[in-house]
Order: sequence, then C-alpha cells, then structure tokens
Amino acid sequence: DIGDYQAGVVDDPVHDPTLFADGATVYVFSTGRLDALDPGGIYARRSTCSLAGPWESLGSVPLPEWTRDYDVEHLWAPHVVEVDGTFHLNYAASSFGTNRSAIGLATTTTPGDLDSWVDHGPILTSQRGDDFNAIAKRSVEWTRDQLSAEDRELLGNLPLQYVDGDYCY
Repeated sequence: DIGDYQAGVVDDPVHDPTLFADGATVYVFSTGRLDALDPGGIYARRSTCSLAGPWESLGSVPLPEWTRDYDVEHLWAPHVVEVDGTFHLNYAASSFGTNRSAIGLATTTTPGDLDSWVDHGPILTSQRGDDFNAIAKRSVEWTRDQLSAEDRELLGNLPLQYVDGDYCY
C-alpha cells in the first residue's frame, strides 16, 4: 500500500522512503503512485522547519519514458545522496514479480525543483536468467581500490556500477 493520497487532505503513508537535506530543507522522496495506466514517478515532500514538519507535498519527479519498457506501475524505492553539490537519485523500475528490472539515475543541483531532475537512464539492468534483480540500490563512495575481498564477498552476485570513476552504485 503506498497510501491514500487526497490533495490537501491525506498524504500518508510514505512507502520505501529516502530522507536527505539540502541546507536547512529536509526532503522525503518515496515510491510513486500505483497506477498501471498512468505510472507515478518518485513522490517528493519537504519541510523547511524540522523533521516534525510541517511537510509540503511537491508532487512527483516526472516518470522517464524509458521506464515504460519495464511495464512499470510506478517507480519505487528511491535513494538520494549528495556529492559535491549534485544530488543523485537512484530508483527502481520493474515488472512486479520478475527480475526484469532496472535501476535508474537522475541528478540535479536543486532537488525541490522537480522539473530540474535530469534522467540518465538505467545504470544497471537485469533480465530473465540473471542471478540478481536490479532493484536494490545504495550509493557508496568507494573507489575501485577500496573494495576488499570481504566487501566483494558480502556483495555476492550484485554487479557494481562505477559512476565518474569513484562512486559505486
């Protein structure tokens, strides 16, 4: 259940949230609205006061057209990190119950301006027959040289994607 959104009335619950800050503004991005005919992008809320709110609903980061190839009903499980003033949004696009999935990447320097997010397409995909599902994502600041044998064993079969040479998704 991703909530019972009613404009100006109900904006809860938040499903698969990521919490991050830009200065004094706190954001919560979450799984989008579930609708097979009109899939929702990643949903955004912000508070300029505190974690206690009040919270303002901003709407959705626009759904990238390429995600429709995955028969999505919504985008889900966002994760946002800031690196040198640029915010990196990873999200999952998947056909439910399959491993035909992709992890997408969008970036911006102004996270509250939802139209400013630039989508870079999929950074990792999986398909039938793969021994992993490209849905769980986290960004870490590891260089290739920092991954120990133990790190690689812990990550198992999940492929690592390096962006800009240093950041591992």
